[in-house]
This record gives sequence, structure tokens and C-alpha cells, in this order.
Amino acid sequence: MNGGAITNNGDCGVCVYGGAFTMNGGTISGNTASGNNSGGGYGGGVYVDQGGTFTITGGEISGNTAVGGGGVYVNNNSTFAMTNSVISGNEASKGGGVYMNSGHLYVSGVSSVSGNTNSVGAANNVYLPIDKEIAVSNLTAGASIGVTTATVPVTFTAGASEDDSVYFFSDNPGYHVEWDGSKLLLASGTVYPSYLGLPADPTDDTEADAIIRA
Repeated sequence: MNGGAITNNGDCGVCVYGGAFTMNGGTISGNTASGNNSGGGYGGGVYVDQGGTFTITGGEISGNTAVGGGGVYVNNNSTFAMTNSVISGNEASKGGGVYMNSGHLYVSGVSSVSGNTNSVGAANNVYLPIDKEIAVSNLTAGASIGVTTATVPVTFTAGASEDDSVYFFSDNPGYHVEWDGSKLLLASGTVYPSYLGLPADPTDDTEADAIIRA
């Protein structure tokens, strides 16, 4: 797909079931997955299953809805890879932007997964079940990716460096992104990032508390 638009479909926008789909530019928007399709209500914009591969460069997935994975749902050892692309304004109970149930999620360049919500309007961009990670490669200025994980603290990236921490944020304001010296974590907001050398309990040091909030 080079340019163009896939819009207003009732059983997801694109279903990749064991095959491959390449998208250069263009939009996938206004699609839904109500639960009547083979995906069971997952993947409003894009549904990738059975080892399928979806690659998007310079495109946009927006305004789609589903039970899970409003923008994108990745399942059964499948792959979703995005470069210089945007996933925004999508909605689902889990994974408003992307629900990575099983498989691989790659992000690179100026990629953005932000402004997506769950069914009650709270931020929910990339949802990662237990032991799932985002593979990072050459993210650049302007990238912005929100993360929700099933548990914390937990590693949520593979191949990331400390510099990549600026490209990620927690969907839940009670947590924060932390570099622990070898990997990026999503950790409880009551624990300061270890590299700051501040006390773990914010009630112990009001000055430190002011620093971290600033």
C-alpha cells in the first residue's frame, strides 16, 4: 500500500493472517473490531496473527476502536514494525494504540504511539502483557511512545540504550521510565530512578522530592 486510505470498515481495517502487508504512507482510520470478526473484537485498525508481518513506514493508524488493540493487535508470533509513523486517537479496553499479545513489536525513527486511550478515556498506548518487550532501533528526536505493562517493575524494551529513555513515557502517572544501568524499566513512581542517587522514599527528603517533581 503506497499512500491511500483504509477507512470505516466494521471487521478491522487490515487483517494479516500468516502473510505480509507493507504500508508506505497513507492512513488506516475509523475502523472497528466489534467482536463479530474472526479476531474476536481485537485489532480495530490492524490485526496481525499466525506469524504474519505488518510493516509501516511514514503512515498513520488513527481513530480506530476495538475490544483490545484499538489501533493494532499482534498475536501468535507475528510482527508489527513501524518507522517514522504515527498511531494515535485509537481506543480499546486494553491497548488503545497497540496490544502486543504475542510476537514482536519494532519501533524506529520518529515513531509515535501517543494519544490513545482505554474505554474510560485513560491513556493506554502500548499494552504489554507479562514478559513482552518493545524492540528499539535508532529512535530519533520526536519519537514518543506511551507504555502500559501488566506488572511493575518490569523491563519493557529490548536493544534500548539510556538515551532512548527520553522517547518513552508511562501511561500511568504512578509509574516512571527508569534506566537501571543496563535496561529500561517501568517502575513505581514512589521509587526514584537509581541514577539520580536520591532516597527511595520521597517522604525522607523534601528537597529530593522537589527535584524529582521538577
